[in-house]
Amino acid sequence: MREVCKDGSYYETPGISFITLDADARICRQFDLFDLAHQMKLCDDLEDAGLLSPQLKAEWVLPMKARLEEQLGRNR
Repeated sequence: MREVCKDGSYYETPGISFITLDADARICRQFDLFDLAHQMKLCDDLEDAGLLSPQLKAEWVLPMKARLEEQLGRNR
């Protein structure tokens, strides 16, 4: 089931995937690109809606935000 935002749109992050298939048409390589700032905003929106997993927040969101803040601080 896809969760819907208050405005009727869906929670989503824009991105693109490059997929390489082997001779048997099975995925043998995948490279995903997405905007990390949009991903962080999505996580904030999901948390506000009560939809963000506490485990995902602890293991990925908070560490990623800390790394981004550190990198941005070095570039000032």
